[in-house]
Amino acid sequence: MNLQVQTFRTAAPVAALLAIAGTADGAVLTAGPGGTYPTVQAALNAAVALPGDDEVRVREGVYPENLSIDLGGLGDLIELSGGWNSSFTTASGARNTVIDGGGLGRVFEILTRGADRLVVHGMQFVNGEAEFRVGVTIDAQDGSSVALYNLTIRDNVAIADRASDAGLYASLSGSADLQVLDCDLLSNTVTSTGTVDARGGGLSVQLSNTSTVSIVGNRIRNNVVSIGPGGFGLGGGADIVQFDPTTTVLLTDNEFRENRITASDAFGTGLLLGGGNWMLRRNLFANNIDDDATAFGAQASLSAYGVSGAGIVSDTLVVNGNARGLQLNAGDDSILRANNLTIVGHPSERGLLANINGTGQLSVYNSISVNNGTNAQLGAGVTEGSNLFVDDPDLFIDPLVGDYRLATGAAAIDAGDDLPPGGLGPLDFAGEARIFGPAVDIGAYEANDVMFRDGFEV
Repeated sequence: MNLQVQTFRTAAPVAALLAIAGTADGAVLTAGPGGTYPTVQAALNAAVALPGDDEVRVREGVYPENLSIDLGGLGDLIELSGGWNSSFTTASGARNTVIDGGGLGRVFEILTRGADRLVVHGMQFVNGEAEFRVGVTIDAQDGSSVALYNLTIRDNVAIADRASDAGLYASLSGSADLQVLDCDLLSNTVTSTGTVDARGGGLSVQLSNTSTVSIVGNRIRNNVVSIGPGGFGLGGGADIVQFDPTTTVLLTDNEFRENRITASDAFGTGLLLGGGNWMLRRNLFANNIDDDATAFGAQASLSAYGVSGAGIVSDTLVVNGNARGLQLNAGDDSILRANNLTIVGHPSERGLLANINGTGQLSVYNSISVNNGTNAQLGAGVTEGSNLFVDDPDLFIDPLVGDYRLATGAAAIDAGDDLPPGGLGPLDFAGEARIFGPAVDIGAYEANDVMFRDGFEV
């Protein structure tokens, strides 16, 4: 498989997704004070019972409910949105409609199949408590689609002997599609009282049978996975598992910050991803913490495996963790490409750790890893080119205030490889175009505004 020319099968573009909202051609149902239905659940039940596409508008306010919806496989579109005023004519977009689970179970359970489509936006889902799959839980099957945008999922708690998946959980199968855009997954907590494993603090996705997930522009912060001595903690911020290489995962422009794992062994304090066909571009991993005394858990742990597995990570910033920065693993006959990364500030551990198991391929190009305990450890068979792994105090504009753009005259400017394995990403970490100047720059940022670069801060 040639990743440089491979086309990733992704979900509909963001603009197309947002256009779905408001296109329901059936009834408009209203919920809350002054609405047709006093509760959100009653409005959802009515929408499912009606033929055709329907819209449910929920007035701003707090609703102590535990919701569920089964679209029935009838192929309809239901749009659920919050923030509506008293006349249900204007929505603020401020997420001031809050579904409060009250510690009484899951907050919102969703089942779709066939040609079902569900769009949810402008709401919060909070204060659920259950053994697993607590805040918003999705079971999407057989080509159905779910789109979530402009949501907050926070303060949900999974607690049990094998607790997992506190914030947003999705099981996708049979060509199902999920899109998660511009959402906040905040302060969700998994607490396992057993000793086996605990996983998925903020986000947890499991994919099989050509299903697809696009996770774009989200903030995944302050989520916690905790388990007692001898246990494994997996995916403090997010845990994504692809069960076969026909599935596709796209993560772009997300922030994984200050997530935490408390366990004897931690894997992916910010993100744990394993599978066969994925692409990560322009993501931030910052201050994700491994609370174990040995503190080996990487802020991002990414694996490609399977006979036709393929992964690309590029234009990404990994900074200020107490353990490892980025851990890469290519297994079986998979191909993993890492290009234009900046990894800084892991004083007790390795900034970059890359290994091959089996006959996989793994390459690292155009990347910076500095100011770490060990800047880079590349295993046997890993290929590399145009990297900077030697500490340089003149490399960044001002790392003390979190500005990791390249300083004027930095050795990384125009020093990269324009044709690395897997190809360059179209944009740098800041969303600016590559290439500027005679050659691509090394690291997550392209120094494309030389005259004014020192006048801005991240």
